[in-house]
Amino acid sequence: MSVVATAVAVAWLGLGPPALQAQGGGAPADRATTTLVPDADCVQFQSPTRLAAGTPFRAALLRGLELRLSEGWDISVGPVGDVAADYLWVVSPPLRTAPHRMIGAGYGLSARESAQLERPLRFVLTRADYDAARAAIDDARAAEQTLRELDRLGRGTLSFVITDYRIRDNVQLADGRTTDAFEWIMFKGQACVPKLDQ
Repeated sequence: MSVVATAVAVAWLGLGPPALQAQGGGAPADRATTTLVPDADCVQFQSPTRLAAGTPFRAALLRGLELRLSEGWDISVGPVGDVAADYLWVVSPPLRTAPHRMIGAGYGLSARESAQLERPLRFVLTRADYDAARAAIDDARAAEQTLRELDRLGRGTLSFVITDYRIRDNVQLADGRTTDAFEWIMFKGQACVPKLDQ
């Protein structure tokens, strides 16, 4: 991706430097997740309670889709019953370095920074749109043209906000480095799709 296209993707997703939270963990500043979206049907979701690290989560969305958090807390959206299909990654760039599509330390961010990250995500609504988005990514066109195509295809929107959490500091990694990690999180969000008559 060109520098210009990368800047467009970063601005599009609000992936500027995250606001840091106080050292002790706890709830980040209140961030709105419920918005009125004209000409869209929306559903809200939230964690039922504290979600312990490594615990997967699913929530029904609209049009036969579901939100999924894997055991590693990667965020995806796909059809109910087809756990391999991920309709979110193809239209939520950047595609290779994707801290906005996971929760926790990684991609150069600490868990605390991950908790503060804005996550305005997009998803496709059908397998045909997924295939078209994948073809746009695989095509050797200009990055700006690819981003326009992904924007056109990503008609579903998803906001995901961590509302509270507890951090464990000085977690030893396999390579000897240390980081922080979530003990648990609480979250809320909203998914919207265009009204059926659109």
